[in-house]
Amino acid sequence: MENAVDALKIAFAVIVFVIAITTAFAVFSQAREVSDYLLYLNDKTNFEQYVPEYNRTNRIVGIETIIPAIRRYVTDNENYSIEVIDGSKKYVFDLTEDEENNLTPTQILKNLEKSLEELVKKYSDAFFEERYSESIYRGDIAYLPNGETIEKKQTNTKVKITYIKQ
Repeated sequence: MENAVDALKIAFAVIVFVIAITTAFAVFSQAREVSDYLLYLNDKTNFEQYVPEYNRTNRIVGIETIIPAIRRYVTDNENYSIEVIDGSKKYVFDLTEDEENNLTPTQILKNLEKSLEELVKKYSDAFFEERYSESIYRGDIAYLPNGETIEKKQTNTKVKITYIKQ
């Protein structure tokens, strides 16, 4: 009789163990599904959109709109660039180009202030057509000596605003 009671205790313990294992797998599976979903939502590459050319009429703006936009390019890192075009003269404000030219932050600010003064003097009464474009670009690809390829996975959006003198 004692053996039968011990056998029932062992069988009950095994059933409890199986239920616990099943519950643990179900919880871990659900946690994995939730984490996969959250990672999917946080990954910018899943929501890339095709940005077509704007077919609408472009805005006509004055220098009072251009100056704050130009000042913003210094603080918006590499994701923002501005061009001001007046026939043969072209002003380009792009941190990526500035860094490629090995300009220091103080040199960038000096060039910015000099260009802003020139723009205000020359175009205080002028009007410009504003064209806005947005492009999606992927990160850099690096090739290691051993043949491996490393790609920066982050996808960014670069905003480019072009002002053309009327």
